[in-house]
Amino acid sequence: MSKAIEFKGNNAGIQEMLKSPEMQDVLLGYAQQIQFNAGQDYEVKELGTRVVVVPSNEQGENDNYENNTLLKAVNPR
Repeated sequence: MSKAIEFKGNNAGIQEMLKSPEMQDVLLGYAQQIQFNAGQDYEVKELGTRVVVVPSNEQGENDNYENNTLLKAVNPR
């Protein structure tokens, strides 16, 4: 039988890590890969400590609405 492990996170330390330039670079890399998989009608936007991929034009919006392109771009098969 396994023993229970108790973990107490340091909230300030975790927040500092998530806001670090190194973590932002990792997130930007993931977002750029998703944008590449989705195609030219999508763009990467950096919003403070967040990075998002959004349609860049109406064609991208329609494509994402009809085909769930961004969802498929996260884990392409």
